[in-house]
Amino acid sequence: MVPSISRRHLVQGGCTAALVALAGCLGGDGDGTDGSPGNGGGNGSDDSGGNGTDDGGGNENGGDGNGEASVRPYPEYVATDDAGEATAIYADFVAIEAVSDEFDDLISDSEDPLLLLPARGTNLLLNSSLSLEGLGLGELLDSGETQLESEVQAVTLASQAFVAMGSLQTGEIETVLRSAAGQLGSFEQSAERGPYTFYQPAGDETTTVALSGTDILVADSAGPVERATAAATGSRTRAADAVDGFGWVLDAVDDPDVAFAGHASPSEDGTDNSTGALSGSSSFIATHTFDSDRVTAEVAAVYPSADALDGATGSLEATLGSEADDVSFEFDTDRVSVTGTYQAGADTGGE
Repeated sequence: MVPSISRRHLVQGGCTAALVALAGCLGGDGDGTDGSPGNGGGNGSDDSGGNGTDDGGGNENGGDGNGEASVRPYPEYVATDDAGEATAIYADFVAIEAVSDEFDDLISDSEDPLLLLPARGTNLLLNSSLSLEGLGLGELLDSGETQLESEVQAVTLASQAFVAMGSLQTGEIETVLRSAAGQLGSFEQSAERGPYTFYQPAGDETTTVALSGTDILVADSAGPVERATAAATGSRTRAADAVDGFGWVLDAVDDPDVAFAGHASPSEDGTDNSTGALSGSSSFIATHTFDSDRVTAEVAAVYPSADALDGATGSLEATLGSEADDVSFEFDTDRVSVTGTYQAGADTGGE
């Protein structure tokens, strides 16, 4: 089962404090030529590159095109763009569905960046999920009345490609795509690559969809989808392998329920990278892991140098975990890990 629309706003409320704008850390996919903001082009023409780390075209998680598969780990979809940047945002719908309503106020009333950073990522992810509405497939993300047999267990934003992962009946989804049920009109099959069938609108729209038995990917144009599917099948080097610091932060947190990770070169003055205490980092991850009555929030970050981290240490210690029941820091040369726990229903002290 996937959560209802109201449940999917669980952590969105935590973004209302507007304390953690993440401009400059979103791994933009180019100069607009592929339908994405950013600076550094990319039309997907290089997506057959890389050093192939898997099967080069199959799904190692066992998809057979009929929904019999497990969810692929979210970092496997993420490749760097032409500017060398990347974003990975992930939410486990099954885990979020199971948590208490008391987490709503805990997050929305907070002013603690350690708790709010993952919520900010989820807000961006939820906004991106609207792309399924344009395909006529919004039901995939709603646990209410649905005629679809396909189920989504988790979602990912792999830079600019939205990915819904689960057990998908490819036949019924293709029927919806061809039926013009969504506002983008009908879609036609355009290519097949490994386990994926690609679709594009019959009209002038540039939206691109890739579908397999384990996932459906959508973006405003072909480039982001081709990057994500090439990374997933191992025919393009994944960002975790291409960038040591990004790989380290992704490995720093084991099996989170919500994750927001990014890699980008920080500006010299930090003006376009307003992540607060993380403004000087080059790679970061912020996560939530939910238990029945508490949430564990973790941050891991890599800085360009030991000096850069030294300059940020005071701000990190003063802000991250300021409202946690318990918080710990671990510093090592150019990188830091922070873990805080928060009790559901507790008064965080925020306004």
